[in-house]
Amino acid sequence: MYQQIITTKDSTLYFGGMEELSSLWRKLRREYLYQEAYDAFFFIGKDSENLTLQYYIINSLEQQGKLKEAIVKIDTVLKGKLPANQKEYFIQYKQDVTKELENK
Repeated sequence: MYQQIITTKDSTLYFGGMEELSSLWRKLRREYLYQEAYDAFFFIGKDSENLTLQYYIINSLEQQGKLKEAIVKIDTVLKGKLPANQKEYFIQYKQDVTKELENK
């Protein structure tokens, strides 16, 4: 869906780029609307390799306490082709979520 959003003929008229999605993310987080954030970003980014969208999906799961699902999603991201710094970030993120799960 993300590709469709950014590549249609009229996309520049209605979509302002990742800045708009980041703004939406911040607003949903500020109101603790993590299920709504998950629903929106999963719909938009489920087939996308955009790491920002994947992070929003994972963090939404984590904040809802769906830690096992978050870890599975992190593993999916780690199987993709990532720059070294992003790979390190997601490895550390997985370790943090795993510790959180173990402490539950």
